[in-house]
Amino acid sequence: MSRDIEDRPATAEAFGEQLRDVQRRHGLPVDDTPVPIPAPTVRYNPTRSPGTPSSSYPARMVTPPTPATRFHLPVSTKALVDRARLIDVLREEQDKKLTVIHGPTGFGKSTLAAQWAKMLTAEGVAVAWLTVDHDDNNVAWFLCHLIEAIRAVTPTLATELGEVLEEHGDEAERYVLTSLINEIHQSGTRMTLVIDDWQRVTDPATIAALRYLLDNVATGLSVVVTSRSQSGLPMSRMRMQNELLEIDATALRFDVAESENFLVSLGGLDLDHADVEELTAKTDGWVAALQLASLSLRGRDDPVRLIGTMTGRHHAISEFLVENVLDTLEPSMLDFLLATSITERINGDLASALSGVPDGQAMLEQVEERDLFLRRIDEQWFRYHQLFLDFLRHRLGRDEPERVVRLHRVASTWFAEHHMVSEAVDHALAAGDDQRAVHLVENDGIYLVANSQMATLIGLLGKWPPPA
Repeated sequence: MSRDIEDRPATAEAFGEQLRDVQRRHGLPVDDTPVPIPAPTVRYNPTRSPGTPSSSYPARMVTPPTPATRFHLPVSTKALVDRARLIDVLREEQDKKLTVIHGPTGFGKSTLAAQWAKMLTAEGVAVAWLTVDHDDNNVAWFLCHLIEAIRAVTPTLATELGEVLEEHGDEAERYVLTSLINEIHQSGTRMTLVIDDWQRVTDPATIAALRYLLDNVATGLSVVVTSRSQSGLPMSRMRMQNELLEIDATALRFDVAESENFLVSLGGLDLDHADVEELTAKTDGWVAALQLASLSLRGRDDPVRLIGTMTGRHHAISEFLVENVLDTLEPSMLDFLLATSITERINGDLASALSGVPDGQAMLEQVEERDLFLRRIDEQWFRYHQLFLDFLRHRLGRDEPERVVRLHRVASTWFAEHHMVSEAVDHALAAGDDQRAVHLVENDGIYLVANSQMATLIGLLGKWPPPA
């Protein structure tokens, strides 16, 4: 190519033609040169009526085929436990703009939303249902699916907005949302919009679209969201404005009466009330664990024995957690969960010591926000669900046994430095360091005696294994 810019080909097409001439002169096969076609300029004019799309505008996007089941309530072939106590809460607070039902996998979020939706439908409320898919990380597709869900129960609404989106994609996002809000408001329709499995959405534009809808929600419209995570939802702001109803894992847990209904009345298991109480306590009311336990108990001659040994190591529970929780986590989060499972309770500073993460408190709050079986027990401390804790510890011991010892030593040191002698001794003994356990009691024994804590001292001495 010439060093003089003026002598160079003006375009890539001209340069390609020069190369083809060289090939012809030397008897070489001549390559086909693709010629780029300029992309059409798309201009969206929101003042034009959405009912008269211009043929001069090429389509920007086409949504992929969507299963009709995404716009219908989930159907169960089995009898379900009536969540009457939670339905009562939903009924008392149904004037709230946003209801968020969140919790870890297997806590019955979608089931509760479906029961509430059926009751509203019976009362004449139009209930639009959208089960979110990963496609909804495209804001234009999310809005198309939202419109389709609404039109499934109110065909006269949003008749032209889908066409606008098909033609102009996310350029029309604000126009379509505003028009949808206005149409619902002007129609006077009482409507509840249920968005199921919101945790699948991570796209900022889709999150912003939902926030805009909530900020400008039409009179008569309420939104119910189910999610395994609180991410992407304006819960703090709406709570402050008294526009939020939150139903979390604590509320979703089965109480003893619901467990008895599920296991005995509907499940047909031969369990007495004490057995149900023990199993509810073992599972902490986690519905999925109760279901797995129910399957395991069928046909067993001694169900009480299985209940007594029910832990997170149970094969059915382990398989469920691997498939539905661990396989969805990024490696850094999984490592954090494993490291912080070594103690019975955890706070930010201790989490940093165990995991090496600089801001352990922020990570714990993220775990809590993502509903990964962690709950607060006070302003400082958190605790994992017992079955999840058992599962994490088993996995850690299986895959990294040497790390278990190291983590127990770190935990023992941290608790000792914070004058929590009992837990410091527990972790020293768990690390196999009996000498350190003795040293800890010797150092703190005088303090305990001086402060009339003889019972604590005797308890510490009772932790030591008997001499061989």
